[in-house]
Amino acid sequence: MDVHTVILLSSLGPWSPLLISGNWLVTFPCCCIARDENGHILGVVPLYLKSHSRGEFVFDQSWAEAYYSCGLEYYPKLQSCVSFTPVTGQRILLRNTS
Repeated sequence: MDVHTVILLSSLGPWSPLLISGNWLVTFPCCCIARDENGHILGVVPLYLKSHSRGEFVFDQSWAEAYYSCGLEYYPKLQSCVSFTPVTGQRILLRNTS
């Protein structure tokens, strides 16, 4: 994890949602954080809150219908994937220990 990533995540603050590409809501501190025994961050996985399944390659409308038929809410859902983009790069942010 480089210093620019840490600065970006820190600048968003604990309650600063960021809307990206059509209803993908990035909310922090909605992320999975792995720490070592001293509390140092080893890795971070940003999580995204979505209110629908549009624009996905895995269509889960059947799951949503099953939830609703049981009286449960399926949305909003928390996802660790990113919205479709042809850009390559890290999706799981890892601390450089070398």
